[in-house]
Amino acid sequence: MKNIARINNVAFGICILLSITIYLTIIALPILGLIQIISALLISFKIKEKTKDLKTNISIYWVLVLSNLLLMHLNSDMLFNNDYSLYIFIIIPIAIAIYFLYICNTLIKL
Repeated sequence: MKNIARINNVAFGICILLSITIYLTIIALPILGLIQIISALLISFKIKEKTKDLKTNISIYWVLVLSNLLLMHLNSDMLFNNDYSLYIFIIIPIAIAIYFLYICNTLIKL
């Protein structure tokens, strides 16, 4: 599990470094999202041996991810044509990524 946290920390760090321009962020966020979803699946399958707080946090993470994917799907026809696109496609995913980093870093402490 420590390796999962390290991989996520490195991927998030690279994504933040690439955030110097908005275009590189758009490229890096899907890669970070894929890494974090695969990591979350691994954690979810091994959750039986974890604490109740971790189970709650990973459940909240899945609700956030699925909600944001639904928002992205609903706004995909208006991609970057409305005021909320920046939030839906960039800011919310980064916030969810930070939340997953919190989950991974608490996982290291267990």
